[in-house]
Amino acid sequence: MSEPTAEAEIKVAVTAAEVAALPARLTAAGFARRGEEALTDSYLDFTRAATGEYDFRRLRDVGDATCTLTEKRWATAPDGTRVRLEEERPVPRAECVALTRDVPAARVLRKRRVTYTGTVAGAPASVVLDSLTLAGAESWYLECEILTTPAQAGAARTAITAWLTDALGLTPRPEAPSMLELLLQAGGG
Repeated sequence: MSEPTAEAEIKVAVTAAEVAALPARLTAAGFARRGEEALTDSYLDFTRAATGEYDFRRLRDVGDATCTLTEKRWATAPDGTRVRLEEERPVPRAECVALTRDVPAARVLRKRRVTYTGTVAGAPASVVLDSLTLAGAESWYLECEILTTPAQAGAARTAITAWLTDALGLTPRPEAPSMLELLLQAGGG
């Protein structure tokens, strides 16, 4: 796996009307659309971290020759801020099949994702719009992420929160649960 990177991200639920308006708002904010894809995320294992969130290993399949194995875990930065560390590596198709063979269907999440890239507060950032159906209901989520150091993660999260309101016009709202938490809430345990 690669050297861990701190993930400064904010994920919020958005409405169908907001999803319709967001492409124009993202373009106006200097973001470029990078593509749309169908993702299949298989959660291989997970445990509750001391912070209350989940640490996990996930295999992401977009139908290519390789998948991406991601490990996400929570840690505490030197300033006391909780940060999410991420390590990723490509996995050959044969290993993908072997790793997911015994994953219960309830721990597999399928979604459509549209990705945009640009900058937030001068830092390279990605924004994704996810569409998924859980427990028979369609829902949408916007996630803005800046990869940073653990020491800068708190400041990056603050910048993202302000940018969501200032640049995208989203009213302040609580953060959405992680995709794993949404899957577990829908009965995928």
